[in-house]
Amino acid sequence: MHDDNGFDPDEQPATRREMVGAYVRRSKRKQGVGIRKAFVQQGGRGRHARPGPLAKLVRNSDHIALNAYLFARMLGSSDPWDVQLDSGVWVRALNLDDRHPTAARSLVSKALRRLEDDKLITRTRIGRKSVVSLKHESGNGDTYTQITGERDDPYLQIPLCYWTNDWHRRLTLPGLAMLLIALDAERQFWLPADDVHKWYGVSASTANRGYADLEANGLLDSKYCKVRNDLSADGLERRLMRRLIGDVAKPARRPKLEKIVADVETAANLPAVPRLRAV
Repeated sequence: MHDDNGFDPDEQPATRREMVGAYVRRSKRKQGVGIRKAFVQQGGRGRHARPGPLAKLVRNSDHIALNAYLFARMLGSSDPWDVQLDSGVWVRALNLDDRHPTAARSLVSKALRRLEDDKLITRTRIGRKSVVSLKHESGNGDTYTQITGERDDPYLQIPLCYWTNDWHRRLTLPGLAMLLIALDAERQFWLPADDVHKWYGVSASTANRGYADLEANGLLDSKYCKVRNDLSADGLERRLMRRLIGDVAKPARRPKLEKIVADVETAANLPAVPRLRAV
């Protein structure tokens, strides 16, 4: 079969997953998408902790806006930290192409407007394309800057497989919320649902649904462990520990080189090697 110009017809159009994968490659990211921890929690741990912008998105059941933000953050990988896309790309990437085209474009526009109202992005237009410019993840309205990774600029990292393996379509909003919170935690963590509400502003019921969603999708493992507790009768306490597994597993932290050298010196009974101070 040929078209009117005598050429073989093009192959089948790219699927949604192929299109999203192409945009991931276009971002030139190799490992993941860094997002400042201020997006999920601000003020540090303990009594000073307060929820970040994630809590409001979850409280308002705004799955579309949350995924739109994460998609923009994935694509905005270099200065000037903006994304220029046709509305049809947003529609397909956010899994809205089963809606009427006009309704789907309206959902995208309204979701981006809510992100703008929350000071996470700004919007302009160039022809048919919307230009989404990133703002600081805390929602304080500051201009976005490169993440440094220093102690005063901590971040979590979303694996690229969140997009390439269709997790943005498969996870519920509670599952996505708890994925982001778990990525903010240690590799093995203890975080009861009540503490999720206290520290991250996500309700205990939502947290439990999110944990269940991650477990059902093979992304979370849970088991009870005994840990030391000086105040208990037997000096131990049972805690339900969790860790991300599968596509989103966090790698084991590598010990610092200086600690390895010190351990070797101690084992060999060698004099300590003077450390050079970086300048």
